[in-house]
Amino acid sequence: MRPVRKIGYVQRQTKEKQTEEKIFLGNDMSLVKQRLDQRRRHMKRTCKLLGLDKPGNDTLHRPNPWEFLVDTKHKLVWCNVFKAASTSWMYNFNILAGYSPRFLSKSKLVPMALARQRYPRPSLEALRKAFNTSISFLIARHPFERLLSAYRDKLQFALPHTHHQKLGNEIVKKNNRKTSINNDGLHFLSLLHTCWTH
Repeated sequence: MRPVRKIGYVQRQTKEKQTEEKIFLGNDMSLVKQRLDQRRRHMKRTCKLLGLDKPGNDTLHRPNPWEFLVDTKHKLVWCNVFKAASTSWMYNFNILAGYSPRFLSKSKLVPMALARQRYPRPSLEALRKAFNTSISFLIARHPFERLLSAYRDKLQFALPHTHHQKLGNEIVKKNNRKTSINNDGLHFLSLLHTCWTH
């Protein structure tokens, strides 16, 4: 998927930042509502800027049901965005699916595999139907933060002899022949270069 047009991200440092700090310092729900309203307005402006406020038939407009979890019992539809609170929400959905916390902590299966046993991947038609009868949500995170988090979790601190460590070794070999992952660690710039060129 590619962006429709270039868009700049500007972080507001003044009033919005102060409001956010107040939310964490107090228990004023009106401030929480105010912050959520600001986010909603920002999302609408950005969608309009990218042309996502009108119907279309390109890849940006077509929903991809592959990453959605649909819990018909609790009337929830979650779009899983990896590295954006996905571990926490996968845990929550597994609890809602009936798995106990103890079982989840001892299970050898990855949380996604457990979730898919209870929440099969929906068809596009089933997903559209669920949107009409459920609360749907996703958690967003700045793309750079997601990339850095993935680098740290999956490559920098990869367990020995795992797929992620092998992937890290391949990235280093491809981009910097003089560097060894065992001696110097995986360079973040190598990962960025690999992501940028693919």
